[in-house]
Amino acid sequence: MASLEQVLHRFAQGQGANILTITCANPETFAGAAEDPEKYNLLRVRMGGWSEFFVAMYPAHQAHHQRRPLSDAATPK
Repeated sequence: MASLEQVLHRFAQGQGANILTITCANPETFAGAAEDPEKYNLLRVRMGGWSEFFVAMYPAHQAHHQRRPLSDAATPK
């Protein structure tokens, strides 16, 4: 949780990118939705200004979200 707070603070201070998208689902949720869509029919994901029901997406797009980093990308290098 502290890592998320740091990312939000840096973003609010103007550090990093000009858009911040936070996905609040764990890898197990995405895997479960890909395997059993009926149980996850309300799961939505946000992508660059629009959102979609995860289970309605093409498998390749679902896979993209499952591959997204688990850590923050805004950490200074």
